[in-house]
Amino acid sequence: MTTIVVALLVLLSTVAGGIVGSARVVEAASGDPTAIETSAATTESHVVTPGESIQAAVDDASAGERVVLKPGIYEQQVVIRDDVTLVAPNGASLNGSGLSGDDPAVTIEGDASPVIVNISISGYGIGIDAKRASGDWVLRNVTVSDVRRGIEASGTTGDWAVRNSTITESNNGLMAAVSEGNWVVSNTTISEYADDAIGAFGSEGTWTIRDSVLRNSPGEGCYSNAVGAENTTGKWTIVDTRIVNSTCAAVATWHSEADWTVRNSTLVDAEWGVGTRFSTGNWTVVNTTVREAEVGVWAPQTTGDWKLRSVTVRESERGVSARGASGNWTVRSTTLVGYERGVVAVNTSGRWQVTKSSFLADEGIDIVARSTGPTGNATGNWWGSSGSACVGNVDCSVPLQAPPGATATPATTPTKTPNPSPTETPPPSPTPTQNPGVNESTSGSVGDDATATPTSATSPGLSLLESLFGLAVFGCFAASQYHRTE
Repeated sequence: MTTIVVALLVLLSTVAGGIVGSARVVEAASGDPTAIETSAATTESHVVTPGESIQAAVDDASAGERVVLKPGIYEQQVVIRDDVTLVAPNGASLNGSGLSGDDPAVTIEGDASPVIVNISISGYGIGIDAKRASGDWVLRNVTVSDVRRGIEASGTTGDWAVRNSTITESNNGLMAAVSEGNWVVSNTTISEYADDAIGAFGSEGTWTIRDSVLRNSPGEGCYSNAVGAENTTGKWTIVDTRIVNSTCAAVATWHSEADWTVRNSTLVDAEWGVGTRFSTGNWTVVNTTVREAEVGVWAPQTTGDWKLRSVTVRESERGVSARGASGNWTVRSTTLVGYERGVVAVNTSGRWQVTKSSFLADEGIDIVARSTGPTGNATGNWWGSSGSACVGNVDCSVPLQAPPGATATPATTPTKTPNPSPTETPPPSPTPTQNPGVNESTSGSVGDDATATPTSATSPGLSLLESLFGLAVFGCFAASQYHRTE
């Protein structure tokens, strides 16, 4: 019987080791393309110190190998043509101040899919030049400053990513014009740019900007957009992102055929928060705040179907402008504060609705709907204590008696005239729910926001260990009983 117990214990040890080993494999295969930087010691490394040639080490490295830069300043240029990792574990700087103005620091060519980690770049014409590359390259913890263009990714067809990086003092932060791949910019700050922070005009792929900050210095005149997405045809998303001080639009989508989403974001101090003139795609702005813009959402001559849900527009001359729109659009659960015109729906021909929303302005017209086709439906809204100020072909009846979210009973109340002088201060407006932890795999969804309830999962490995341990204990007990009966 002793032999049986020992066998059970050996089995327990073997299975437990297998379970732990499997967990390591799963963790290593988590999908993080930069995991190679901390991989096992079996990965070949080519170490470079200041004064030595990075290019020689890169050329000598095979696919999957690492080129490790020791701390210091490297006044060099690098061309990468293979799937290598260029990493500076303790930081290193590429400085191009002594080179000509258009020279790139790092060039990615062809179908190479390198990983570049923890490197600072300054003084070059272009920080990272991947123009027309087709590989799936990754930048992580990269800082680019004092360049003409931070990252050049125009014409790329691969699925590339920029993560946890900073680009500052450039004409363009990142240029991805006419790109076709599915790319991601996440946890990245782009600041002090002269033109667009991210230029994606003409792009055809599915791309995402998430958990990032695009911030410029205040300026006069319209000369830069934070995100320039004109003439796009793919499907793209901006989520959990803050955009500040855009001299033109925070998000510009002129002539766009794409179906796009702005979600859980804040757009501050721009001529237009979202400007989407002549667009034909179907788009959504949800759980987003726009402040201090001339127009919060500017959608004239749009032909696609679009919706605003749980949006707050504050301190803008016009909250939502849909002049000449022919698509069907909806404004729902939205708060407009401090405007001259809340919603402008002049010369529209599609069906439109404004519902469960709050209009809070001491003076101004809530909805202007002159020369519209179908009658606009603006029933079931909160107009403040003095009633609605609606002009034109729109039904503003059945107002709420309290802001949405409070106990709101529909009732008929007197209609206020344009430019009213309310006798009391409107109640505070609700703010949209922010969700900075949106899962990246679902960030592109434009459906109703659902709050996921965390669920606990039982570990299969733990249950098996418990079972085998119990079996071993039972074996010991059975052996003792066997010897006792003998």
